[in-house]
Amino acid sequence: MEKGFKHESTTTGNFIRPAVTGPKPLSPDDDFQLWAFRAQTYLQHVPPEHFGQCFLPLLNDYAARPLLASGTRITSNPDEIWTALHELFARHELAPVFLEKFFAKKQLHAESVDQYVAVLRQLATKAYPKRLKWSALTTSCCGLLWESPTKSMKPDSWKKCHGV
Repeated sequence: MEKGFKHESTTTGNFIRPAVTGPKPLSPDDDFQLWAFRAQTYLQHVPPEHFGQCFLPLLNDYAARPLLASGTRITSNPDEIWTALHELFARHELAPVFLEKFFAKKQLHAESVDQYVAVLRQLATKAYPKRLKWSALTTSCCGLLWESPTKSMKPDSWKKCHGV
């Protein structure tokens, strides 16, 4: 049986709907992004006027205290609550961290070339957030790195190189 699902189900009209339990309350060791994804998925159909009642059990003392200290009321609209939680608990990695991950990334044996390039592309766009799209692609292309892709590569030469 999968974690998070109860065994019994409820019947409404002609539909059978499993009784789904919510994600565990946010704790200090949790990855906030993953927890937020699960919580948002769980709460997506909750009407805004009942959001606070359903949301409060998903916060343990660790999460509730800073949220209350921020001045955000549990009766606020859902967007305000999610914004406040994101500001309080999301970990923001700076561009140099992604650049280091980019340089350290090696293709795994079970990883296809497409998967490897997709990871490199994602890391490059985070390592170079203000560069043009083609510049980030030339930086991540096939694991090659030029000192200054904006000076050494022009969009036309990149297109010629890759037959685009």
